[in-house]
Amino acid sequence: MNTKAKGESSTGAVIGSLLKIGFSVLFPFSDNQRYDLVIEKNGAFKTVQCKTGRLEKDGAVIIFKTCSYHYKTFKATAYTGQIDYFGVYCPQNDKTYLVPVSDVGTREGLLRLKPMKKKNSKIFRDADNYELKVSGCKL
Repeated sequence: MNTKAKGESSTGAVIGSLLKIGFSVLFPFSDNQRYDLVIEKNGAFKTVQCKTGRLEKDGAVIIFKTCSYHYKTFKATAYTGQIDYFGVYCPQNDKTYLVPVSDVGTREGLLRLKPMKKKNSKIFRDADNYELKVSGCKL
């Protein structure tokens, strides 16, 4: 699957999960925005950039990019201050996550699935805290 198709698949999975738990999902008119969607619940509107996560470290961690790269200059641009959340879909475990942009770094996000020998709470976040589950998700 090429990168565009992979991104569209992840965006679709994030949208489906958000709808299942009661969010309204809005789309920008053009694709020139820093966000892929806007979500609304109980009158609160938030912007979301969708990303594809991948399992690493023997399935203990989901890693996803938290910046975009300009295709000509390869300059990385962080999303800090430009979006509210990352909507992350990990195809290897078929789960989706809603991660505040303030909870991850400016290059990549790391969500811990299994306990690790060295705990570093500044880098690794517990994936369960961000998973989009039917039981509920708060804005």
